[in-house]
Amino acid sequence: MVPDIGLQLQVVQKALREVVAPAVDPAQKLAVEQLGLSIATLTMVMDRIPYSRKLVRKELAIAIDMAEAIKTLTPTAELATAIETARIVLQDVDAENSDIKTAKVILMGLISSLVDDVEDIELRIKISRTIVRESKAQADLYRRWCSASGFDQDMSRLPTFEETLGV
Repeated sequence: MVPDIGLQLQVVQKALREVVAPAVDPAQKLAVEQLGLSIATLTMVMDRIPYSRKLVRKELAIAIDMAEAIKTLTPTAELATAIETARIVLQDVDAENSDIKTAKVILMGLISSLVDDVEDIELRIKISRTIVRESKAQADLYRRWCSASGFDQDMSRLPTFEETLGV
């Protein structure tokens, strides 16, 4: 076995197409459908692997932007520290994907806790609206990332895949 993820996925995809697909009973409509979706998903994953690092970095950048927007409404030392830590991770070109994802999870968890701790209903509404507004970038990123699946009817209003990731 060659330690190449893309090649390994191609082998699996070929086996599904050339060995498994002919063995599936055409009368089993759900099985045929799921096999087709599995093959299509493998294709999408193979296309996206080269961009996975850019994806996790973009996710963290979006989380930082959200945290900055929330900090204007409810500034706390803990949030400021988490933002600064996340920025350091984002700027570290050698940071592992797992470290980048961890920084995002910590930041988003802190945002969630801040919302839970706010007792002032007006402030909670402002924070919630900010989260919804700032979440659009994340939703657009995921819509574009999964665009090859064909579930999204209108991709024309979204930036291109390259624009979304800054490629």
